[in-house]
Amino acid sequence: MARQPKLSPPATVTDLTVTTVTDVTATVTWTEVPSGINGVIASYALRHGPASGFAWWLSPDENKGLCATPIIGNGAGQKHSCTVVGLLPSTAYSFQIVAFTGTLNTTSSVFGPLSNVASASTVATPPISPPPPPPPAGVTVTAVSVVPLGLNLMVGDSGRLYGVVGRSDGSVSPTTRLLQWISSVPRVASVATRTLNDNGIVAALDTGLTRVTATDSVSGISEFANITVTPRVVLPTVLQASVLTRLGLPLIAGTYGSWLVVDSIGHPVAHVSVTVSVP
Repeated sequence: MARQPKLSPPATVTDLTVTTVTDVTATVTWTEVPSGINGVIASYALRHGPASGFAWWLSPDENKGLCATPIIGNGAGQKHSCTVVGLLPSTAYSFQIVAFTGTLNTTSSVFGPLSNVASASTVATPPISPPPPPPPAGVTVTAVSVVPLGLNLMVGDSGRLYGVVGRSDGSVSPTTRLLQWISSVPRVASVATRTLNDNGIVAALDTGLTRVTATDSVSGISEFANITVTPRVVLPTVLQASVLTRLGLPLIAGTYGSWLVVDSIGHPVAHVSVTVSVP
């Protein structure tokens, strides 16, 4: 019986670094490495844990955001970054990554050596800004609006909601009151509630639905927006001639600008620059 050839493992990532941190996130960057197989691009698995006593085998694979395993590679030599979410403020963390080929948790997976360990500490949570002065005596809040009334995001994306306050004197203000923002399912999407400037910034963390509510801190009047988070779409960027024919496009090689991709119910989910390949 002929022996199966032994597959060469991917190379080692040697330059994993933490480039930026917030109080709850850390962005890591590395240079992609050869997969060990001609024509195959390596994928990656990233893990993190407390810096004190960190060990790869004690830490689970990332499962949220753009760092979720498997991380799809772009090609050896290219820089790759992703942001780890759900960290704790003022905490020291270590990060490590490994390149692999095949499918995880199957006999087809072949792993390279573990990378260097990169460490960094998250910053302290910024203090909540004090609310602005109340409106003149006799003027009360009569309505709160949220614009837009809904967001459709992919995992790892962020979007902005704007709160608008209407008053009994007929004035409307988007900035002079501090609204309290709450996500009904924070596992799906979180919403910033720290300062006047970052109120209403929604971070998509996992697939699902959530409702983000903005409440006026004085009157208790509120309004909400529905947030839909879908998986990140990995799209092919090369169209063959047969596809162009079906779309009624000319058979001319080149780049067809930015295409808007929509989901099954017509919501925009991505833009992609499409390169046309004609035999």
